[in-house]
Amino acid sequence: MNETSWKICNFVRSSTGGEACVTATQIAQGVSLDLGLVCSHLARLVRAGYFRRIYTRPTQYQWMGKVLPERPHSPGTPTELTHCTALDNLQVNAAVLRAVAALHQMTHDGVGARMGK
Repeated sequence: MNETSWKICNFVRSSTGGEACVTATQIAQGVSLDLGLVCSHLARLVRAGYFRRIYTRPTQYQWMGKVLPERPHSPGTPTELTHCTALDNLQVNAAVLRAVAALHQMTHDGVGARMGK
């Protein structure tokens, strides 16, 4: 598994806990990568069993709980600095995704409709 695939897997795993589904756009924003690149990696990651594709519009992906290998290191990058910056971004993005998932769940459970009455 290369570093880009690992980042995608780690982001979804840490931000959803395996419960919520996310779109490719949310993943691309969360890991700060191009949407086309994320989509090409997602197709491979679905085949490898890391994600389950949910056939909705837009398509969503769910973490399957497969054990993630150790993070690969890109040659020529300062790994400590990159890791800290990426980890900070990952934590912020994970918090945002958890909030979005909670709001989505509340609206589907009817909590939002009851609060408006």
